[in-house]
Amino acid sequence: MKVVSLINLKGGVGKTSSTVNIAATFALMGFSVLILDTDKQSNSTQYVGRYDEEMRSMYHVFTGQCSIKDIIRETDVKRLHIAPATIELVKVRDSHLQGVYDVISRQLSTLERDYDYVFIDCPPDLNPIVDNVLAATTDVLVPIKIDNWALLGFGYLMERIKEIRTELNPSLNFSGAFITMDKARTNVSKEAKKHLIEHLGDDLYKTCIRDNSTLVTSTFFEKPVVLYDKSSNSARDYFSLSNEILQKIKT
Repeated sequence: MKVVSLINLKGGVGKTSSTVNIAATFALMGFSVLILDTDKQSNSTQYVGRYDEEMRSMYHVFTGQCSIKDIIRETDVKRLHIAPATIELVKVRDSHLQGVYDVISRQLSTLERDYDYVFIDCPPDLNPIVDNVLAATTDVLVPIKIDNWALLGFGYLMERIKEIRTELNPSLNFSGAFITMDKARTNVSKEAKKHLIEHLGDDLYKTCIRDNSTLVTSTFFEKPVVLYDKSSNSARDYFSLSNEILQKIKT
């Protein structure tokens, strides 16, 4: 079972949209897939139409009140399940996880026969929740939105990945970054891509997710864009990116 975490220390970079659509694409490929929502904003849970403030969620897993198997829910996508989050995650304090780094790894160890891939939507933070996620992760993906601050915090994230790999999880691998919300025809985008290629080299995926209103619309319908409108630019880009990711992380 591969555990793939999507994280960026900045918000608004397309992290949740990418988590859900890449996971849905892998499910459409025939894999058994679980989305793990660890962000208090719970947007992945909302995107697949499974949000309910009263339900048991990752908050109850992190605070030891239930197991992950108790909260997993099916989605409308065949072979795609979700371990949901609610805003209640905001109540998880450092004291709950003080010196504890194996909550996610212990929980996922009980699911190894159930899923081929787990995709984790991470909060835009470096905190005990993220440390627990990284301690269980095999591959990290970083979505990047092109703007003046595209790589803000990137160095801190890479430093933390290195620390977790050394101290807790030797299998943790940075599997690359990809561009989201791409205004491909603009000169700003073209110049920014050159800068990112110079900085990241082969760690930058070739496929960019083009800026597309259909992607935003799909969130209102609580349906991944790869199902909502397969012919849209965003859907085609996510299919292409998912194939790139599959080729890179399956080895």
